[in-house]
Amino acid sequence: MGRSRSRVARVGRRYGPGADAVCEAPKRDRSAGVAELELVAYRGELPKVGAGKPVLLFFWATWCKACKAVVPELLAMARERNLEVLAITDDSEANLERFFAVPREFPSAVARDLGRQLVARVGVRVLPTFVLLDGQGRVASPLTSRLRELATPSNE
Repeated sequence: MGRSRSRVARVGRRYGPGADAVCEAPKRDRSAGVAELELVAYRGELPKVGAGKPVLLFFWATWCKACKAVVPELLAMARERNLEVLAITDDSEANLERFFAVPREFPSAVARDLGRQLVARVGVRVLPTFVLLDGQGRVASPLTSRLRELATPSNE
């Protein structure tokens, strides 16, 4: 799979590691889908949002200790609930290559949000953040940094 070699200017982070609070997205149309946003595939096949199967968006970063610590629970939940997981980061390709050079358990689908479009669209403020999309690609739960607070998705 070819990867983009373009450099992206990094704007100061609006979220930080170690935050452990549920954060609600700003008031938006929660029925709107997110399928039209462009992400750059880094690893694995990206799930088809809105194709009938729920997708769990996992916003993370290579420097985030809490993000790495939650991965086993995340993968167990995905197996239990039959969810596809899409790990989304704005990390550079070089950082990702260093991160994945070490064998580790991690979601198979990883994408880069180069312009931080999706981060801005859904209102991510802390890492890790989870957003559950139903089978139609609509937001099915509030943003949360706690997996256990995710609602059970609807496939319809």
